[in-house]
Amino acid sequence: MKKVWQVFWRISISLKFAVAVILGLTAALIVATVLESKYDTPTAQYWVYQTIAFYGLLGLLGWLILAVALSRLPWQKRHLPFLCAHLGILLLLYGSWLTFQFGIDGSMTVGEGKTESALELTDPLLVISDEGKVNTVPVPWIPPNADFKPIEVPTYGLRVAEFISRAESKVDFVPATGSLDLSAPAIRLKIAGGPSAPPFMRMGQETWIWGGDANWMRQQVGPAILAMAPSADPLAFSSKGPELSFRLDTKKSALLVSIQTADGKKTDLVFPFKEPKDLVGTVIKTGWKFDATATILEWIPKAMTDVKFAPARIQYGASAPSSAILLQTSETKASPASKIWLGLGDRATLDIPGADGKTKRVTLAYFPRRLVLPFGVKLEQFKIDRYQGTMNPSEFSSIVSVDGAATGEKVVNHPISMNEPLKYGGYTFYQASYIDAQPRPTTSVFSVNQDPGRWLKYWGSILLVLGSAWLFAMKYWKKKREVSIGNPLLKGNES
Repeated sequence: MKKVWQVFWRISISLKFAVAVILGLTAALIVATVLESKYDTPTAQYWVYQTIAFYGLLGLLGWLILAVALSRLPWQKRHLPFLCAHLGILLLLYGSWLTFQFGIDGSMTVGEGKTESALELTDPLLVISDEGKVNTVPVPWIPPNADFKPIEVPTYGLRVAEFISRAESKVDFVPATGSLDLSAPAIRLKIAGGPSAPPFMRMGQETWIWGGDANWMRQQVGPAILAMAPSADPLAFSSKGPELSFRLDTKKSALLVSIQTADGKKTDLVFPFKEPKDLVGTVIKTGWKFDATATILEWIPKAMTDVKFAPARIQYGASAPSSAILLQTSETKASPASKIWLGLGDRATLDIPGADGKTKRVTLAYFPRRLVLPFGVKLEQFKIDRYQGTMNPSEFSSIVSVDGAATGEKVVNHPISMNEPLKYGGYTFYQASYIDAQPRPTTSVFSVNQDPGRWLKYWGSILLVLGSAWLFAMKYWKKKREVSIGNPLLKGNES
């Protein structure tokens, strides 16, 4: 063991080992910088900064610095600059480790006149609520080009089957099943039209209208309005322009259609059907300009929404959307497997089979991990200045107050701007951005940080700079002294 230790020690303080560690760190930092510039910071963190290999390189650097310092024992006065610089590096490494292990980095969104005490962190969680019990399942974020390993939740027979780091939702409609009685018809139309003379450039646009939600009942396609009236309501036009209105007549099993042209002319049509597929492909002549027609692509008398997610067009950068997960239940003899998509911030209710064979209803939520602070931050006023003649912001800031009941320190009307953060209760609040609105923004977004290793990193930086300057100064005076001793002219002048 003694020989092994001697070999290990010689390697630890050798120049080759130091060069290898420094080259390894340099290569890792180059790769991380390229990834961050080409993609974004989370991608660089996943592939480099938060890997075991990078932590290992930092650990080797710390051991290298400590071993070289110990190899100079017994220390003498001339070693002080050297020890000062090495101590600074060790403090920097230890402070960074404390920040990584125990630091907090999140965001807080506060509206004008409102008080907020919860931080949103970057770690997404699957929250499962079951009869008053709340369980959380971490869902680690991965970049778009990384492989996702499914996460099993055996207690509920659930599985996180898919993860999309940058996801866009796509709403579709399917026939209602089970005990759901949704008298909300849905229809997918293709509106096509164009000049009847050469060059015959006909244009087309597809859209859904659905009677189950106010946001889907009316859709605008160009100057025309497409509307779906509830089954109990009579057909009525909501505008004076071109409009196409639908209603399901459940007694006659017919689709009622009313058409209004730009000049106010109205036409009523009836399309009976035995099966929904009977109406697929039906072409409705609207009488609008350019011989516009409406073709029924899908017709569902009782429809429910089916939300799915797909990779977004923007996959990297600050403008990329948030993540989404696909949950899948276990298949049993009593019930088949079911799937449900959840985007970040979504909730859903799902019936899952229990241990006794009966189904039980649980509430699912996919949210960022939240941290509740022991105090609240109130946004008194949000201020924004714009460049003259444009809507581009030149400067923006927030005036906040902090309720100090829990800490005994109260803050009133404190400004927070890009270069003027608020430090309170061990947290630092930075002005990050805002939510735009008209006539002016009233919601501010703060970046909130708690860094337990900050002062160690400050002192480490100071000692590193001081030790390096001290070391160069000593070498300079030593060289000057050797020159003066070796020059007879300087000796004469000294005498």
